[in-house]
Amino acid sequence: MTEETELEALKREVADLKQRVDPPPRPPSTYAPRDYTEGMSMDRSAIMEMAKAIPESVMRALRADALKPNPVTVSSGMTKPTASEPPKTIGTRGWVDARPLTPPEQNNLRYKKDLASALDHLKETGQLIFSQDDTGGRPSPRYSIPEGE
Repeated sequence: MTEETELEALKREVADLKQRVDPPPRPPSTYAPRDYTEGMSMDRSAIMEMAKAIPESVMRALRADALKPNPVTVSSGMTKPTASEPPKTIGTRGWVDARPLTPPEQNNLRYKKDLASALDHLKETGQLIFSQDDTGGRPSPRYSIPEGE
């Protein structure tokens, strides 16, 4: 093989590899999804029968509902109070006066003394077995019922 033919072969190989790495763009697709409802219609009598199937009270309610303001499309100032004014009670539809904050009654803290004295009594009378596991943090108390005697 001569140097020129070898050089031409290498150039062709490089051009082929470039074509593989960066192929030319594909033309845009002309695919359109099929519309299965295209050209469908219904007789006037069938439409009237379907309209008769809906009670007049439901139609009245739908019309009334359509006339109400939509909270999604109405500006936010019309649907909720601003931060400068406190919440008001507006009938049964919305805002309620804020309740005062109180400490939580988590774990029935009001009855802690009664619960502690009841557990002490059950331990003293042998109706409960008390054990405490050291878990590396706070100790974990564990109560169990003694086996049947």
